[in-house]
Amino acid sequence: MAPAPPRTSTLFPLFFILALDPVPAPALLPSLSSKARTFRLMHIDFPRSEFAPGFRGYCNGLMAYVRAQRESWQCPEKHFVLHAPAATVRAICAHTDSFCEDFGEFCTRSHKPLPVTTCARTPGLPPSVCRYNATVHVQSHRVWLLCSSKFEGFPMDVIGVS
Repeated sequence: MAPAPPRTSTLFPLFFILALDPVPAPALLPSLSSKARTFRLMHIDFPRSEFAPGFRGYCNGLMAYVRAQRESWQCPEKHFVLHAPAATVRAICAHTDSFCEDFGEFCTRSHKPLPVTTCARTPGLPPSVCRYNATVHVQSHRVWLLCSSKFEGFPMDVIGVS
């Protein structure tokens, strides 16, 4: 019986590709379209959804969905939901004048107010209790967005309202 051929590790070539290639292979990075899709799932609710009474309000129902999408047990302290068509929100990132150094991304503020619900975690509860109040029930605000690029970018996050 002939001896078995030596085994080679499949991680060895991957290590060299990652260590020596200044730009990682595209398959190893999250795609821009998935970031845009995630933004749409997490921050756009148009037309506004209705949740069953057992959720005790819009924000509790929405945040249960957001936590499931994030695959995280942590309760976000604040979450902004835009009640406008996705195309309207995407148009905000068509041209950004600012680079937000705190976030390391391009950012912009909408020229017109959009309907927004701000879901804020109820204060004074233990970290494991995710109960929310709708601090702003669909009021129009100008929104700050992180965008994927300076021109024709996709929205990636809502960083604030004003």
